[in-house]
Order: sequence, then C-alpha cells, then structure tokens
Amino acid sequence: MTTTRTVADVRPPDPHDPLLFRWNALHAKGPRLSVRDLWILLRDSRVLVIAGMAIGLAGSLFAYAWLPTAYTASTSMYVVATGPTPQSAFLGAQLSTERMATYADLLTSPRVADAVIDKLRLPDTPDELIDTFDARNKNKSTAIQLDEVFSVAG
Repeated sequence: MTTTRTVADVRPPDPHDPLLFRWNALHAKGPRLSVRDLWILLRDSRVLVIAGMAIGLAGSLFAYAWLPTAYTASTSMYVVATGPTPQSAFLGAQLSTERMATYADLLTSPRVADAVIDKLRLPDTPDELIDTFDARNKNKSTAIQLDEVFSVAG
C-alpha cells in the first residue's frame, strides 16, 4: 500500500508565524478582504514591500541613466497637380503619383544628406545620416512620409 505525501506532511506550517496567522484569520472570515485587513497584511510583510519598491526604483534609475533616449522627427509632403481642364488635372495627378517613388529616393540620397549636414552643421557623415532616415510612399499615393530617428545617450 502506497501513501501519498503532501508538502504539509513533510513540513508543517509554523503556528507562530505572524503572516500565516494573519492569513488564516483573514480567510476564516470568508472570501472578502477589507481595507483594514489588506493594511494588516502589507504591514506584516513590509520587508517584501520595501524590497520590491527598491528593486523597481533601481531598475527605473538604470533605464533612465544608461539607456539611450530615442527621438523621432517626421514630416509629410503632399503633391497636388492642377490644370485648366479636368483631363489635364487627372493626367497631372497620375504623373505625380508615378514620380512620388522617385521623390522618396531623392529625399534619402547622399546629395540631400550633404546639404542637411552643411545647413545644420552636423558631425555625421552622409551615410550615417541616411541610415536614420525613412521615406515612405504609402499606397502609391501623392504623399510621402519622412521620418528621422535619432538617439541621445542617457
């Protein structure tokens, strides 16, 4: 005949443990936990609460001090083609839509990056600056979304 042993059989709970005493007393009242009862439990386990707060504070200070902060600058460009007749306006809009992919490539070209570096007196090389740019022409429309993401050390 085999017997099954539980954790309670191996090591019985200490009846003098104040936290266990509070826990049993609270559950003897039923499933409800009042604010006073919660305060008693937190007070009895204050070392764990303080340790958790200290670990959380240390983690947030680490994230603030050592992880870089990323910023994103974005702009949208929209091309409108007009004409004296509806047919010329339609053809102009079609031409604008076809050229937008070329405009997106132009915005991320070394020539434009050189001009930005000279104008803003940046220490970056054109290739480093181009790596931070992202020009998108969504849905083959007449709009371009240009994003520039850069990080500042903490």
